[in-house]
Amino acid sequence: MLAHRLRHSIKIQSPIESQDDDSGEIITIWQDIELSTGKSDIPAEVLTGGGKESYAENSKFSEVAARINIRWFPYPQQELYKCRIIWESQIMNIIDVQTDLTARQEWRFKCEAGVSVSGG
Repeated sequence: MLAHRLRHSIKIQSPIESQDDDSGEIITIWQDIELSTGKSDIPAEVLTGGGKESYAENSKFSEVAARINIRWFPYPQQELYKCRIIWESQIMNIIDVQTDLTARQEWRFKCEAGVSVSGG
């Protein structure tokens, strides 16, 4: 992985489910994954593709697709599918997670961010 390609900054968040003390409802809290103590910003290469718009139930949705490459770090690959990525205030859902041929140099994420124009 070439360091000069890592010109963006992202956060990867993992879900933590807990139960609300008052209502008993299960709530999801998102916690930043820190690669080193106190550092949740991760250098990344973010490549965005062409967006697309769709309509569902009279609401207009915009969708952004991105490929995000970061340096590899020890983390279970299947657990990364449950995580999300924050980039430039956008919440990106992880669609696919891959590694390089050695499985020890970089993580490659395929992501989507969907935003409803109507605010829903």
